[in-house]
Amino acid sequence: MPRMMTKRGIVAGLLALATLLATLALRPSHAVGQSPVDPAALNAVARLTTSDWATNSQSGSLNIYTVPAGKRLVIENVFAHMRVLAGAFAVVSVRTMVGGQNAGAEVALVAQGTFGRESRFAATQNMRLYADPNTIVSISYARSVPDATGKLTLGFSGYLIDKP
Repeated sequence: MPRMMTKRGIVAGLLALATLLATLALRPSHAVGQSPVDPAALNAVARLTTSDWATNSQSGSLNIYTVPAGKRLVIENVFAHMRVLAGAFAVVSVRTMVGGQNAGAEVALVAQGTFGRESRFAATQNMRLYADPNTIVSISYARSVPDATGKLTLGFSGYLIDKP
């Protein structure tokens, strides 16, 4: 008999807790979906560039997007995946131009492990980076040793807004 009462007590307690949590749950705010820019002016932008390593190439920069005239690009996310010779290190950064000045951000790569001859690094980093009309978005990379082993995949996502 006590065992049955304990089970009923636990079930009743869990139901009471579920009811309380449902009552206290925050309802979604309409402000979450609102944007400071006109939604009709938004255009999704996503580019991906994949490049094989050249033996003598230890670093480089890939121009992956040119901002259209009359638009400003807002980059919200940069992603990278690098495979390099086992034991090597890698770095990535994204560069743009805003108001005639260089702008950019470093991308924090995270080591994913070593698989055979390759060490792998990856990053998906949220940010807010702008690029003016008619400017180029480039992603720079470097690795600690030159070797033909590996591959590089870089890209970003964001949107365009009208530039008055």
